[in-house]
Amino acid sequence: MKSFKIIAVLACLIFIAACARKPKTVLLSDTAVLHENENQLTQVIIYDMFTPPVASRIYTYTSLASYEAMRYADPKYNSLITQLKGFATPPEPQKGKNYNYALAATKAFFTVAHKVTFSIDTLKKYENKVYAMYKDNLDDSTYARSVDFGEQIGNLILKRANVDNYLQTRAKPKYLGEETPAKWRPTPPDYLDGIEFCWGTMKQFAG
Repeated sequence: MKSFKIIAVLACLIFIAACARKPKTVLLSDTAVLHENENQLTQVIIYDMFTPPVASRIYTYTSLASYEAMRYADPKYNSLITQLKGFATPPEPQKGKNYNYALAATKAFFTVAHKVTFSIDTLKKYENKVYAMYKDNLDDSTYARSVDFGEQIGNLILKRANVDNYLQTRAKPKYLGEETPAKWRPTPPDYLDGIEFCWGTMKQFAG
């Protein structure tokens, strides 16, 4: 009878410990994470009211960063930035080391996004949840290695973004058009000034 009580107490303790243990966060698929990253960025682009040309620049640099990290998950995918103008040689993962490339892609994506958008705090709230999910499911070394790799790629992409002449175009005066026939001019009902009229001065990726 005494041994039965001991077994019962131990069983109760094990049950309580199991209930108290925090369950792991469900690890979302790579596709789900990457799609939601883009969705979160889109919401910020809308909120910050970027013009379509500027939005295209934001999408281009962030997506390139994400791709350059994620492509290592499948050896059949080649680098894109090595085929474009003005980018340095991308870093490579350490051989024989484990990485989570979706995490690396997320870090690369938002490393760039922080520098090309305004509402960074909104992005960080989402990011922290994603990083917590990975931290809960990966060993510490894989997590840290993946984040570091993604940050390296993000910073490489930003080096190209910083010299594409975008900042110089921000200092241009507004284009209000001309009254000359066949020339552009503001029209009703809004009479808005020309959008990104000097976009053609931006450094191209190819050609």
